[in-house]
Amino acid sequence: REAWLLAGKQWGDIKAALSMELRTTEGHRETVDADAQTFFDGLFGTSASLAPGPVNAARDALETRLDLSRGAWRVRLGYQARRDVGIGAGVAQALDPQGYGDSDRFNADLTYDKPSFAPNWDLMTQLSYFDVNFKYEFTLYPPGVTFPTGAYPQGLIGNPSLYERHIRFSTATVYTGFANHRLRMGVGINEGKIY
Repeated sequence: REAWLLAGKQWGDIKAALSMELRTTEGHRETVDADAQTFFDGLFGTSASLAPGPVNAARDALETRLDLSRGAWRVRLGYQARRDVGIGAGVAQALDPQGYGDSDRFNADLTYDKPSFAPNWDLMTQLSYFDVNFKYEFTLYPPGVTFPTGAYPQGLIGNPSLYERHIRFSTATVYTGFANHRLRMGVGINEGKIY
């Protein structure tokens, strides 16, 4: 199921545009007859495999964007969310009907773009922010799996996560006063954190 909205409006010299999209799916429910754990069951004499069973392809998603501008100024905002993203046929190709992932992504920027800022000078300045995070909870191999390293009654469990944040500022000017030449000068700074 999917629903979306697009809207635009202008009030004098202010322009606005909005987009929003919602999606949800249980994914295709194709059945996997044998998975990687089926192979290990045959090798080590266990019966941990969840096959035959369906792939886990469900997901919910939201995407929204807003764009505002007035003269040389422009603001852009965006947000994307993913919820209950299924693990498909399993991270290690062993079926995992309960595994899921969530993520959020947010971006924003403020731009000042002024051609002919002064005689023979153009100016563009931008401040931007970007934030993304994701986390997963999944089972690499199902409960009851046995390997030469030992037995895992709760299965081999994974839960990786990542958080990333960037703040950037840049400004640049272009001088066009020379015949057949353009001189561009700029400076910027970026602070990035990944944890």
